[in-house]
Amino acid sequence: MEAAPPVYSNIELICQGAEARLFRCLYFGRRAILKERFVKTYRHPDLDNAITLQRLKGEVRLLTRAKQLGIHTPAIYHIDWARRTIVMEDLHEARTVKSVIDTLIQEQNTVKLEQLAQQIGTTIGRLHQAQVVHGDLTTSNMLLTENDQLYLIDFGLSAYIPNKTQMLEALAVDLYVLERAIIFQLVMKNSVH
Repeated sequence: MEAAPPVYSNIELICQGAEARLFRCLYFGRRAILKERFVKTYRHPDLDNAITLQRLKGEVRLLTRAKQLGIHTPAIYHIDWARRTIVMEDLHEARTVKSVIDTLIQEQNTVKLEQLAQQIGTTIGRLHQAQVVHGDLTTSNMLLTENDQLYLIDFGLSAYIPNKTQMLEALAVDLYVLERAIIFQLVMKNSVH
C-alpha cells in the first residue's frame, strides 16, 4: 500500500508581515498560499491565542462575506485553528494593483487607469455597502488577473461594523488609507522621473 502524499509540499516563504507569514505551497497537489499567524512572544500565551483566533475567525468570516457579495477573493481551501493557518487559492498569475498602476502610469494609459479606478471604486462600494471595512485597503492588497478581474486579499484587519456612527468613521478611514497609498505611489513615481 502506498503512503498518502503529504498535505503540504514545496513550501516556499513569500513574505512576512507584522501579523503573519505567507508561503507558496502545494496543497494536495494544488498551488496554494499558506498564511500562518505566528505567536507573539511578548504577549501572555492565553491572550495571544485568544487574539489570534479571533482575528483568524474574523478574516475567514469576512473573506467569505466578501465572496457572497460578489467580490473576488481567494478561495479558502482549509483552516487549521490549532496551527493558526489558512490555506487559500494561489492567484500566481495576478499582479498587485500597485504594480499595474505603475505600468499604466509609465505607459501614460489614462483610459485603463480610469477603468481600473472605476473597478476599484465599485468593488469597495459593494464591500462598504455591506458595512464591511477592509482595514488595510492598499493597492498591494488588490490583485488584478490577466482577464482584468479585481481581487481583494488580506482581510486580516477587516471588520463588520453594525453601528452607523462607528461605521461611517471606519469606512472613511478605509478610504483614507487607500487615498494615502495611491498618493504616496504617485509621488514616489514622479520623484523618480
